[in-house]
Amino acid sequence: MTTETIDEHELKLRLPDEAAAIRLAALLGTPRIVLEQCNTYFDSHEGTIAASGKMMIRVRSCESRYEVTIKDQAIIDREQGSISSRERNSKLSVIQGESVISGGKALTTLDHELCRQLFKESGEHLFAVGQIQNTRQVYDLPDNYVLELDRSVLPNGQVEFEIEVELRSETHSLAEARQRVERLLSQIGITDLEPSLPKYHRFLAALNNP
Repeated sequence: MTTETIDEHELKLRLPDEAAAIRLAALLGTPRIVLEQCNTYFDSHEGTIAASGKMMIRVRSCESRYEVTIKDQAIIDREQGSISSRERNSKLSVIQGESVISGGKALTTLDHELCRQLFKESGEHLFAVGQIQNTRQVYDLPDNYVLELDRSVLPNGQVEFEIEVELRSETHSLAEARQRVERLLSQIGITDLEPSLPKYHRFLAALNNP
């Protein structure tokens, strides 16, 4: 399977509650697509990946499709709610995906180019340590901006809501993305934009606070 490498830049903002998410969805109208995703995260038995804070490894399953992702070189601006990182993605077969998300097989033992590279970089075998269930509603905005409205269920049962806007074009900017989101949220009575941490950070926090 081929590996896609991208430099990801996105705006991530937290919504206060489900009521706010419902109001925003009503304002935006019918989503282009609704995705039911399961993010399974991986670490060594000693927890060295989480302890280092340098890398995130996940397998995302959605509609019987599986994809392994490695994110690193992250720069997080908690004040602005912006995140930049290198992201490497590669598809897994159904058999490969199911074998590792069950926790019975190490991701790094798969006969797969990116997984072999992961073992070279980590030096350890990595196993599933938990999951986030995520419902994503995708909305197209003017000028090719795309807004994703996420409802995430963390390992401790906590439910959180957030907005993600990826800067996918050279003409896109963080300032413009924030302004567009500000205008939308002001229409549903939200004037303070609260940054959202990456899902992996919130996943780890939930594991430590069951």
